[in-house]
Amino acid sequence: MSVMIRTSLGDDSINNNVLWICNLNSGTEDEDLYTIFSRFGTVTSAEIIRDRETGDSHCYGFIEFEDNEACELAYFNMDNALIDDQRIHVSFSQS
Repeated sequence: MSVMIRTSLGDDSINNNVLWICNLNSGTEDEDLYTIFSRFGTVTSAEIIRDRETGDSHCYGFIEFEDNEACELAYFNMDNALIDDQRIHVSFSQS
């Protein structure tokens, strides 16, 4: 049995310094996202979500920035961008 501790006020609260990225190429790595998104500001984490058993990419991930301004800049510049021959979608993560 797992326990979830809620730190936000509601399920649809928007985290202003975390982006959700989907439609990633299955070959894209965490380091690739870190490098690409670092040009907008300090990235504190970059993670592609993977299958626990196989390690295969689920083709989506999260980028966390140190500040909201960098996150917004990345959002406006990277939504619908091409990464590894794949057009990605970017939106603000909901916690």
